[in-house]
Amino acid sequence: MQAETLKTKIYHEEAQKLSFDLLASVRMAQFDLTIHGHVLPETMQRIYDEELTYIAEAIDRPISTEFTLRQEKGDLVFFDRGEWRPYLGTLITGLSAAKNDAASDYRKQFLVERAGNDLAMGYKMTSLKLGESMSWYSDYPIEQEKSYGKQFLTSIGFQPERKMGFLYLARRNQDGSVTLQSQSVDNSDKDAFNSAMQAPKSMRAMLNNYDKKISAKHNAPVYAGKIGGYEYNAWTEMQKHRDLLDYYLTSLVALAGSRLSNNEMMVAKQKLTYGTWAALQKRLRVQQIMPQDAIITSSRATINVHNEIQLALSQSVQDGKVMIGCGGAIAIDSDNPERAFNNIFGSEIGRAHV
Repeated sequence: MQAETLKTKIYHEEAQKLSFDLLASVRMAQFDLTIHGHVLPETMQRIYDEELTYIAEAIDRPISTEFTLRQEKGDLVFFDRGEWRPYLGTLITGLSAAKNDAASDYRKQFLVERAGNDLAMGYKMTSLKLGESMSWYSDYPIEQEKSYGKQFLTSIGFQPERKMGFLYLARRNQDGSVTLQSQSVDNSDKDAFNSAMQAPKSMRAMLNNYDKKISAKHNAPVYAGKIGGYEYNAWTEMQKHRDLLDYYLTSLVALAGSRLSNNEMMVAKQKLTYGTWAALQKRLRVQQIMPQDAIITSSRATINVHNEIQLALSQSVQDGKVMIGCGGAIAIDSDNPERAFNNIFGSEIGRAHV
């Protein structure tokens, strides 16, 4: 019991130190494996949602998500370390982590303000009455780009090429739960965001208002702020590639149960996430010219998923691609990434798939 208590303490302390923790899902799985001997379904669902959201945000397509926060004893809650805990707690932790980051890098002070705004929105969301809704947005930090440069913003998870921001809509349901919707928008624009906030409280209306402003400024068709874009949802399209996602999640849990050092685990998780993202990017590009069923059938028939991810990883690294998701970016060292991936996931961890 003492060992379990110590591991619980270490897990909690590590989670609070980092505003972007690439091993957060691995730590969640490690906790369950230590305490319960297996990963709880509620934990697995949270890992699924958080990991796939990060990957989807890194795909150069619009992403729209919808999640529901349940209510327990008057609080909106999320599942963490075997229990349903107040949702506001994760926002408070996020603010604390942002302050820690800013203390060592003054350029990150604006992230403290953003985390504070997230917490303020969280308090407003918990105050919603049945049937009430609220909307808000998060824009791309253009002023910080001017001051600190694109490379810095890329390193902390922003996308300078897309200037991507988000629209948010929360609605209190009759059972007390709150449904939270998000929609990515390119070409972050204050006038467009203000117009979106004036729309009726539906994500479709908010997005239409945003796009109308961007379209008028560029005299071109627009979807989700993307010039020449078309209706698309990376989150929905990703769900169709179950073989790839199942491999990713199985590998993540196997990684949590491995005996790798923390540094080795970080390298392995970087390669797993980056490689899966690269493979999905490649599939989604092909999807534009091939029927969906043909892609998945062809993939399963001609190449196993492990090799597919390994090859996509190698090609994307050679092309110098950086994976940019909310909170941070992943860039892989070009020193034989294919062999490194195979050494990790083709050996003892890889055998967990058999």
